[in-house]
Amino acid sequence: METIGECVGGCADGVQLDPDDPDDPDEPDDWPEVIVIECKKTRHVGFYRLRSGKPKTVSGKRIFYFDAIT
Repeated sequence: METIGECVGGCADGVQLDPDDPDDPDEPDDWPEVIVIECKKTRHVGFYRLRSGKPKTVSGKRIFYFDAIT
């Protein structure tokens, strides 16, 4: 099953993160708890925290969410 991380809120709303190995059964256990994303156009920096809980499954893909930290 493929795994995707999606950032929601802030300057990176809708940015998808694909892991290096989508077949890794430990994803997203080895993802960082907090990530930093910079918008190249505006130079705005957003901080995002991995949402706890089970992923949402859509069309055979596990989707984990990173929420903007304000």
